[in-house]
Amino acid sequence: MDIYAYCTWRAIRALRRKHPEPVSWRDLQQQLGSDYARLRDFRSRFTSHLKTILRFYPDIRIEATVESLIVHPYRPHIGRT
Repeated sequence: MDIYAYCTWRAIRALRRKHPEPVSWRDLQQQLGSDYARLRDFRSRFTSHLKTILRFYPDIRIEATVESLIVHPYRPHIGRT
């Protein structure tokens, strides 16, 4: 759920700014995976969980590179209230 919420938040930012939101793996680990000692372990688990999220919500526009996670602008399926 944390990954889904994080991606949605970043997508809204990217949509407002009209360009992708890159986040380094190190920054992402500090925000969501501080219990992982090694960055590569965090990145592996994160991408594994991201694949699960994409099965249920395939409209997420995410790109995982060696250096960072890039969230591209897309309209979240839950609108502003």
